[in-house]
Amino acid sequence: MAPPPSEVVIRTMGSDIKAMALSGGGFVQGQKVYVKSPSQEAAPLIREENKPESHGLKIFLIILVALIFVGAAGWFIYPILFKDQNNGVVTPPVVVDNSTTTPTLPVTPSSLVVPRFNHISYLKINSAKIVKIPVDFTPTKMTDFGVVKSKIQDAANQNKSADFLEINLEKIPGQTLAISEFFYLTNSKILSEDFLATNFEPDFTLFAYQNKSGVWLGIIAKLATDKNWMYLKSEIAKLEKSPNLNYLFMNDPGSPSGNFGDVLESGQPTRILRFQNQSLSLTYGWFNSKYFVISTSEEGLRAALSKL
Repeated sequence: MAPPPSEVVIRTMGSDIKAMALSGGGFVQGQKVYVKSPSQEAAPLIREENKPESHGLKIFLIILVALIFVGAAGWFIYPILFKDQNNGVVTPPVVVDNSTTTPTLPVTPSSLVVPRFNHISYLKINSAKIVKIPVDFTPTKMTDFGVVKSKIQDAANQNKSADFLEINLEKIPGQTLAISEFFYLTNSKILSEDFLATNFEPDFTLFAYQNKSGVWLGIIAKLATDKNWMYLKSEIAKLEKSPNLNYLFMNDPGSPSGNFGDVLESGQPTRILRFQNQSLSLTYGWFNSKYFVISTSEEGLRAALSKL
């Protein structure tokens, strides 16, 4: 409830003279008036400020200003964070549809990128029967070496009267495998493809020696003209530690009976590994200072040396 109006006495010069005239010069009294209290004057204003409509309008304005600020910030900051460093233009992400892309082909090792060459046998002319065997050797298709061995065995069966065959593995008609490609095909890792490609001529001679015990493979590689075999001895000797020496045999020779030892073949020091079956051995050595020969038969090595 509002308090009653306050009583206030007001005097002015005019009112005093008039009062004195009417009262015959007696005591002058002020004129009473009633004034509202400050709380009565301010109350309507306070009620006006607390109206719900005014409060809701204020919240709406705050939200509107905030949305405008966020939008403006995104407009100016996004291009700075994600602009292309070359020209300042925003580059949209590239979406690749994997369903229509072509699968990537396997990469051919650099050691297998060999120059084209014409195959020339390292054996004496007409000293061996030549057998040509086609093989697949591409980044996407490669003939299994087991299949190659089967074809060599078939060729030996068809030429039982010949104890020594020269085998030409042709990638395409008239072009044979390089020495590094052959070791890649065998997957034996006896000698690395890079080492062979760097230190030997790409051409090589693959031979098959056959006797009553079976068919035995051998390889003749020629040292590159700017290389010295003496500097390669330690690297070549690493093949003695390979666990895959049996890859070169037509059939699994079983377990070795010991370690490599020294023998002389054609007056040259040769390394030999004998197996538990004493008729089986693996031999290798340098001959005529430029030929590296490895054979899965000691007899086969001697037969090959007689034809160099």
